[in-house]
Amino acid sequence: SKAGSSSGRLTQAEAEAVGHVTWQVYKTYIDAAGGMRFALAVVVGLIIGQASQTLADTWVSFWSDHSSHVGSGLYISSAIGLVGYVLTSFCAFGGIIGTSAMFRVTALRAAKSFHEQLLSSMLRLPMSFYDTTPLGRVLNRFSKDIYTVDEQLVSILMMYFVTVCRVFATIVVISVATPWFLVVIIPLMEVYRQTQNYYVPSSRQLKRIESNLRSPIFSHFAETLDGVASIRAFGQQQQFIA
Repeated sequence: SKAGSSSGRLTQAEAEAVGHVTWQVYKTYIDAAGGMRFALAVVVGLIIGQASQTLADTWVSFWSDHSSHVGSGLYISSAIGLVGYVLTSFCAFGGIIGTSAMFRVTALRAAKSFHEQLLSSMLRLPMSFYDTTPLGRVLNRFSKDIYTVDEQLVSILMMYFVTVCRVFATIVVISVATPWFLVVIIPLMEVYRQTQNYYVPSSRQLKRIESNLRSPIFSHFAETLDGVASIRAFGQQQQFIA
């Protein structure tokens, strides 16, 4: 029967997650990166850096509005204006550089932790696992998946947090200068949310499918290397090259 033939297979199909990413996944990454205190330190550092950068831009605008003696209002000299801009810019630069360095260190710690856990688990697995698991899946975990955690995830997370801080700061500045902007931004945020709800699930599932489909390629390549002598003996090189 079909059920019997499926249960009698030595190699089972690779499992594929479905649905949204659970909070346990995020918590696991945060714990591997050093815990919640490091995550909060990164977020606070990004907020301070973006706030300092916004303050520097605001100071330049305020300085330009009070740079002349015309009228009886406040006058800011060139020296005071320049010192204020240098101080705020230095705070922004220090906050962004410091936060970026801390983020890279915590991300490197997380990548190292995941690699050590994966390697430790693979070395302690019974031989039955290797009999029922294609080599391509193992290579896929140690190659593309580890590369994603080491390289791509760090850049994506950093870009995401920086973009969120910049967008939030821009909304705050525009709303303070033009309160009527809030009337427009609220329905606009709903449009963005609907677009996100449509795009993110499909993109997320495509990434999972791509990851699973990469394993047979690694398996085929590894098995080809193992059987290269037989392939050459029977003259089937062109079939495997194609």
